[in-house]
Amino acid sequence: MLLLFNVTLAWISVGLMVTLSIIYLLRIANKHFFNNQNETLKKWNRRLRKHHKWMGILVVITGLLHGILSSFSVLSFNMGTMLLVVFILLALSFMFRKIFSKGWMKLHRLLTGLAFVLLVLHLVEVGGFVGVDGIKTALQHDALLKSSSVSQGKAEAEITDTITQDSQETASGEAFLQKEDTTNSSNTVTDETASTPKDTIPEAVSDNSGGTEDTTSGSYIDGTYTGTADGYGPGLTVEVVIENGYIASVEVVAHNEKNERFYGEPVEVIPTEIVAAQSTDVDIITGATFTSNGIKNAVNNALANALK
Repeated sequence: MLLLFNVTLAWISVGLMVTLSIIYLLRIANKHFFNNQNETLKKWNRRLRKHHKWMGILVVITGLLHGILSSFSVLSFNMGTMLLVVFILLALSFMFRKIFSKGWMKLHRLLTGLAFVLLVLHLVEVGGFVGVDGIKTALQHDALLKSSSVSQGKAEAEITDTITQDSQETASGEAFLQKEDTTNSSNTVTDETASTPKDTIPEAVSDNSGGTEDTTSGSYIDGTYTGTADGYGPGLTVEVVIENGYIASVEVVAHNEKNERFYGEPVEVIPTEIVAAQSTDVDIITGATFTSNGIKNAVNNALANALK
C-alpha cells in the first residue's frame, strides 16, 4: 500500500502542475484564438485563479511527501529534489510578487517552464511513469505475498514441530543413557579389567569427535530449485539451494529490472534476509517494492517444489 500511496502523491503533484499551468494557457488561447471573446474560457480562468494559491501550496506538500517516500533522499542531488526546489521558488515568487512588481510574472512563467523540463528528466531518471498497470501489478504482488506468507507460516510450523520432536527424542535418549550409566556403575566390580560406563554408549549416538550427531532437518527436500515471478519487469528468476532441509542460499540469476539504483539493493539484501529468516516474510526495500516482492514471490515459487 505504501507504493500505491506514493504513486498517488506523484499523480496528484503532476495533476496540480498541469492545472496550475492551464490558467495561463486558457488566457493565451482566448487572446489568440477568440480575441478575448470566449466567455467559457474566461469563466474557467477566473475559477482556477481563485484556487491558484492553495493548489500551489498543495503541490509543494505532495511533492515533498512523494520525495520522502521515494528511494532517493530528499537532500540528495536528483531531478526530483530539483523539481521540489522549483515548486518552492514558484510559491515564493507568488507570495512576494509585490516586491518584484511587474517582473514577477515573467519569473513565475520561467520557473513554470523549468518545472516541466525537470519533470520530464525526473521521469527518465526513475525509469518512466508508473501507470495503472504498474499499480495493479503491485497490488497483485501484495495479494500473492499474503497468500504465500500463510503457506510459508505452515512450513515454518512444521520445521518447529520437527525440531521440537527431535529435541525431545534426543533428551529421552540422553536420559536413557544416564540411567544405563547409573545401573552399570552400581554393578561395576573393582577388577582393573572391568568395563567402564563409557563402553555402554551406543556408537550410533556418538561421532568421532565425541559429540552427539545432529539428526534434525527442515521441511524441505535437499536440492537446487528455480523460481520465477514478475518484478518491475517480467522474468525475475531465483535459484534456491536447500541443504539438510533448510534454505542454504538464494540468488537472483536473471531479471529484466530497470535502473540499478532501484533494483541493486533488493537483489543484494532480500536473498540474504530470506536465508537468515528461513522465510520470505521479510521487509521490502523502500522505493523498490516491485523488485522486492518479485524476489520473494520467485523464492516462494521455488520452495513450492521443495516441500516434503
